Amino acid sequence: MILGVLSEEERRVKPLLKEVILENFMSYEYARIPFKPGLNIICGPNGAGKSSILVGISVALGQASTERSKRLADLIRRGKDIARITLIFDNGKKDGGRPLPSIRRDEFTITRYLRRDGEYWYQLNYTTVSKAEVEALLSEFGIDPENMLIVMHQYMVEEFIVLNPQNKLILVEKATGLYRFRERILEAEKTLQGILSEEKSVRAMLNEAKETLEKWREEYERLRKKRELIRRREELNREYLWSLFFKQDRNVEQIKRKIKGLQENLRRTEELCKEYERRREESWNKVNEYLFKFRESILNIEDVGEAEVEKTYLKLRDVIEEYATVREREAIQRYKMDEMRREIKIVERNLKESLEELKRRREEAEKLGPMIETSRSPEEIWRDLEANRIEMKALGEVVEGADEVYEMYRKNYEDLLKKAEEVEENRKRAMKEVEERKKVWRRKIEELIKEVNEKFRENLSRIDAYGRVRLINLEDVEEAGLELLVGFRGASPVILDYYTQSGGERSASIMAFLLALQSRILSPIRAVDEFDVHMDRRNMEAFLRMIAEYAENNPNVNYICITPREVPLLFQRANIIVVQNVRGASKVGVVEEEE
Repeated sequence: MILGVLSEEERRVKPLLKEVILENFMSYEYARIPFKPGLNIICGPNGAGKSSILVGISVALGQASTERSKRLADLIRRGKDIARITLIFDNGKKDGGRPLPSIRRDEFTITRYLRRDGEYWYQLNYTTVSKAEVEALLSEFGIDPENMLIVMHQYMVEEFIVLNPQNKLILVEKATGLYRFRERILEAEKTLQGILSEEKSVRAMLNEAKETLEKWREEYERLRKKRELIRRREELNREYLWSLFFKQDRNVEQIKRKIKGLQENLRRTEELCKEYERRREESWNKVNEYLFKFRESILNIEDVGEAEVEKTYLKLRDVIEEYATVREREAIQRYKMDEMRREIKIVERNLKESLEELKRRREEAEKLGPMIETSRSPEEIWRDLEANRIEMKALGEVVEGADEVYEMYRKNYEDLLKKAEEVEENRKRAMKEVEERKKVWRRKIEELIKEVNEKFRENLSRIDAYGRVRLINLEDVEEAGLELLVGFRGASPVILDYYTQSGGERSASIMAFLLALQSRILSPIRAVDEFDVHMDRRNMEAFLRMIAEYAENNPNVNYICITPREVPLLFQRANIIVVQNVRGASKVGVVEEEE
């Protein structure tokens, strides 16, 4: 049974835990533990099996190992081969919807089986499913048993304290749903690294292509020189041919007409380029307009909805295609314009050469019959031919086809140069995207910590203490972290660590912080084992009162607190679960609320 991603509307309705059934699990043979919305207090003497209930919940929710055992098989009750933990959730309609709309019943169950041989499996409503499917389902509701800010097992108060600031912040992000902003940064940075690698590779190929191009440029110049000498020699020889004189004259006139035609075509092409340039600028403005709208819609996706983002994206894609088409057509016209200019220069050069050639042919033709006097003697023409021969010999061996090889390498170099420019632009865009995502992440984190900091100070003030939550290294996503500073009995606040504060002060500080996070934590199940460890009776009751207040203000959450102490009478309205060990087996009783 594969469950799809829930819609925003469905995500608002979250399932609450109604009952836990433990069978052959740790010290339990069989027990049904009822839970209610709001505050649930599990109490009883040490060793009775209180913590085992929370361990069972965590294992059923997908925890791979526990502080009690690295192998889940070790959690099976001694002498038994299989254990089963069943979680029964409320799937009733609330606010017009069910937590799991695909299940049309008021309850759904998640069951995890543990076998002595190490085999484990899940059932959802008694149908076998994979662990990945269960984890995907729970993640939709923000339930993560591995996050100690959601499920804080025994001794985890001290474990949270010794975490470095970076891991503390990551836990907060994951518990409050802000980790997705960090993931977006990581995705953008991964893309950037790929572009940087591509840019390095292209630059290396570009340098290599440049060296090769220079080598073949020399060969090409020698070949060009050789061909120029051959052409010149042919011109000198053709001067002897009187019959070609009139043909050359007509050729000159034809070249002139061609130049005139090319110049007219060039003028029309230049006008067309100006038109495409204007249209390209209009298209580019549209691209920037819709790119801005698309980024705004992404940043405000929760407000505008995915449909609006998709609509903006499709429009952005259309204007980009329009821009690309106009730009392509403009490039084609500019290419034609450049070709025309080059052709005009070539034809003009040919005209000049043809006029010189016509003069030489006329001079040679005069030798065949009087028409006009020539200014050149046969000796002068012979000296030109001799000089041509000497220059040709001086060139030595010339690689035929060097022009084709040179043109090939020139085109390759230009393509690589264009590619390098494109990659550079991609890098700039990717770097900008990384920075934009970092700004969003920083703003979200700062907003969260500002809210949490106020509640943290308020919680500590109720036990005559002072504290604040501080962000560090926020400019560096990898080094960014979170620190708690606390002061007791009028002392200035200092960083909370394992050595500076007493055990009771550490427990009180962590509980104050954990409670300050409550309004932003996504999970509908939140638990803490022995929250009052090392606390005196006064602080224990103060924090229990705070927990009760949070539970009362947020009835759509299962708050689970475990304590070995006797619960004060003022909390008798909570769902109080009493655990005792009778002849080696844990037994559960519920204190009924007095009418």
